[in-house]
Amino acid sequence: MNKFVQFSAMHEQDEPLFLSNAWDALSALVLQQAGFKAIGTTSWGMANSLGYADGENITFSDLLYYGGKNHGCD
Repeated sequence: MNKFVQFSAMHEQDEPLFLSNAWDALSALVLQQAGFKAIGTTSWGMANSLGYADGENITFSDLLYYGGKNHGCD
């Protein structure tokens, strides 16, 4: 089962799905280790942790790179 199907299935369970927002790769790792089944991101937190103002100021290549770092926690 791929991750999209797994994430979608989490919304169909009887128990609630709790999401916490990660600000960067380290906070995503901490949330994963705390047992969260899925983790969201916060645009302001991600931008701020990289020294950008919120509002689409990050370069696309940095977005892909750092987004991949957060995604790579598993």
